[in-house]
Amino acid sequence: MCHIRQFLQNRKGMTLVEVMVVIVVVGIIIAGASSLMTAANSSFRAISVRADLSRRARAAVEVVASRMRDASIVEQQLSGAWKVTVFRSGVGYDYLFSLSGDDLLMTLGSDVTVLTSDVASFSIVPFVSGATFAYQVSVRLESGSASRECSILVSLRR
Repeated sequence: MCHIRQFLQNRKGMTLVEVMVVIVVVGIIIAGASSLMTAANSSFRAISVRADLSRRARAAVEVVASRMRDASIVEQQLSGAWKVTVFRSGVGYDYLFSLSGDDLLMTLGSDVTVLTSDVASFSIVPFVSGATFAYQVSVRLESGSASRECSILVSLRR
């Protein structure tokens, strides 16, 4: 114990080599922590983009499906758009679903609503299985390298 106290009392500071070793070790620790944080942040952003695409695709498909469930007539237009006619209290409402660039639009009369953007594809496909007739509604969104698709099978209530 006495030797340790005497050794510490005789030392007046750190040598240049000791300071350099500490700086290098701290630098390595900081570089490692920084690369770990960068990777975690990048992963978080990628997951957030995919989650956002999934949420928006589901919401768009659900809007189309909700209009189609009440439809009396569903027909594809020459332009590739889909017209969904819903009768309520004897009045017909024509919803038109179409792509404009990468936006999925819903038009009712003169009102145009953008259901979602970043649309890579949108389709409504008739589906027949036995006595069941329905439509498969699908939308695929892409943003950067992320892509998400959502689809739903819709039966008309007629």
